[in-house]
Amino acid sequence: MTLWLVLAVGLTATLLTFFAFERPAAGVATRFTRYANDAAVPEELTAPGWWEDWRGRAVRSFAPIISKALPSHYVESAKHRLRQAGMYRAAHLQAYLVSQAGLGGSFALTGLVLGGRAGVLWATAGFAVGFLVPHVVLTVLVKRRQDQINSALPDSIDLLTACVEAGLGLDAAIAQLTRRRSPQSKSLNQEFTRYLSELQVGVGRGAALRALGGRSGVEDFRHVVTALVHGDALGVGVAQILRAQAQHLRLRRKQRAEEKAMKAPIKILFPLLFGIFPSIFVIILGPAALRLMDNFIGKFS
Repeated sequence: MTLWLVLAVGLTATLLTFFAFERPAAGVATRFTRYANDAAVPEELTAPGWWEDWRGRAVRSFAPIISKALPSHYVESAKHRLRQAGMYRAAHLQAYLVSQAGLGGSFALTGLVLGGRAGVLWATAGFAVGFLVPHVVLTVLVKRRQDQINSALPDSIDLLTACVEAGLGLDAAIAQLTRRRSPQSKSLNQEFTRYLSELQVGVGRGAALRALGGRSGVEDFRHVVTALVHGDALGVGVAQILRAQAQHLRLRRKQRAEEKAMKAPIKILFPLLFGIFPSIFVIILGPAALRLMDNFIGKFS
């Protein structure tokens, strides 16, 4: 009975943490946004249902307690990592902390009940594993988003250069760039959209550009933004800076592709040794081994 109770509690906590992050907008809201040409979606189309409302209340209730129990520098680090993954809202941080505490608590309770005499040790290990699962997932999301930004950055800078040389200002060129709807440039457009939003609320261009370069954690993107900040301070033409940075980014993309190509033989070495070569040896040497066994048995029979 106790085992089933522990499993039920763990499953409930897992489901709660799995659905803690906000889901995409409903189909009606998505179609409204598409056909209304990016107009604001009415509130009644995006109002949360009973499950989302209950989930949000639970997360908002536990999040302040968990954030106070954790060190402040850890909370700030988690907030920074969430921003690198494209999650800026306070609800994202709350859901992340609740996910870590919920999974850690459920794993610890399961280890305490099933561990027997070493229950405390298993509970400690279970809490550590459950606490680290959201961190690993977030690390994967951050790495995927940074790869998307790195992949889309050279072409986007080329387009910015063309827009600036056509007579647009930097902000107008960035606004033109954010109208692209390609999946490859989604993450980069999200960063540019936030930059334009900061300008609209009164943040200075230099501060907004520095924040733009530091949010994503992409080194090449930070270099581009730093060059724009210095060029703006020194009076250098934006088109000239963008053209030089686009050339450098194309070179960097070529170097990364060559680096991955050089790593490929090493990465396929272990699958070859442990997956393909044993099968080849069985196919080639198997009949010979069977024939030798038959000769050996026939000689002593």
